[in-house]
Amino acid sequence: MVIRRYWIIVASYEHVMPGVTGGFAQAGHGKRSGLARMHAGDRILYYSPKVAYGGNEPLHAFTALGEVADDEIRQLDMSPDFKPFRRNVKYLQTGMVKIWPLINNLQFIRNKKSWGYAFRYGMLEIQHQDFERIEQAFKNPAWQARTNWGSKISPAGCNETKTLLLPDQLIHGTEPAAGPVWIKGVF
Repeated sequence: MVIRRYWIIVASYEHVMPGVTGGFAQAGHGKRSGLARMHAGDRILYYSPKVAYGGNEPLHAFTALGEVADDEIRQLDMSPDFKPFRRNVKYLQTGMVKIWPLINNLQFIRNKKSWGYAFRYGMLEIQHQDFERIEQAFKNPAWQARTNWGSKISPAGCNETKTLLLPDQLIHGTEPAAGPVWIKGVF
């Protein structure tokens, strides 16, 4: 029996969405090593610290959730200097699940004050319990920060976004008593 494993890949939102649209995962700037640790049936999450690679606009959100479709790793010839490796992925959810309300309840984040340190290598394996907690946040609209530009459209040219302010109860891991509060503005 194959044991399912759970992974987080770190990439900007701008880099995640072409993978979602194309049904593939790419990690570590196209390196093979991280993808080779995965197997068919493994589940992946993308964490996007920023909207765009090299940009300054922070995002700090989980942006996609999927399942590795098969055991094939393929290499693309995109240019003479860039030949990235990819895996086929069936994406199950996309959205903007902000990390802040989840930090205290995620075991893979050992230092809650320096929580970003957990993502420093660009790809990490996590426990099923942590994956399940993030997956439930994807399924619960009260946990997601929604945007007016949708999950498959680049934020370039967007003049307005909506950010979900989470009630204090959500920050401590309980259900909200009064529902979400929406504000307009760029986050």
